[in-house]
Amino acid sequence: MKKHIIYIFLILMGIFACNTEEIEVYSSSRYLFFPDSAKGLDSVAFSFSHYPGETTHDASFHVALTGLPATENLEYKLEVVDSLTTALPEDYDLPEKLTFTAGATMDKLTIQCNNVREALKTQKVHVTFKIVENENFAPGLSGKQMIRIIFDNIQSPPLWWSGDVEKLLLGKYSPKKFEHFVFATKVNDLTDMSLSEVRELVMIFKVYLIENNITEEDGVTPMIDGIPAY
Repeated sequence: MKKHIIYIFLILMGIFACNTEEIEVYSSSRYLFFPDSAKGLDSVAFSFSHYPGETTHDASFHVALTGLPATENLEYKLEVVDSLTTALPEDYDLPEKLTFTAGATMDKLTIQCNNVREALKTQKVHVTFKIVENENFAPGLSGKQMIRIIFDNIQSPPLWWSGDVEKLLLGKYSPKKFEHFVFATKVNDLTDMSLSEVRELVMIFKVYLIENNITEEDGVTPMIDGIPAY
């Protein structure tokens, strides 16, 4: 009987030891992943043509932690995935030091994209990064370890310049009209605005066009003639 009790005791001790070991391994490890990833890749896409006058533009991503938050800022590492990248090194700048904030379970990563090559006016490029292991962090959830930035400087109307915004308020898109709209209103994205909010901006735009005598591409036709808003 005593042998059976001892045997059971040893089994329980073994189970307890295994569980303790698993907890210690988990609690001492930290994993990073991109929580907004869909189908294995968190992507940001934009065109420099929608940001008149800008030579740089930031793309931001959320970075999440699995494991215990650190008591001090810790560096992590990203690596370019060459097989999933067409951008050249001069097209982007990764921060020299990537740091996950002490005490946080969610942080932000910001990568600068550069509008320095004429090729971007006719070519869309992309750069892909993945989390790689270092002394502080390992890649986290499978399928959420990569991000991609897609960008160009190709003249094109923003997605919101369509439907009633085009028909009732701004009229037909042109690169020159868009550029002056941004200069006049200091706004380049109307995606989440109501028609009444857009109309207020268009009224500011119309005043700007009149005061500055802005014409269409032909240099003769007043641009305000193509603005249907009233």
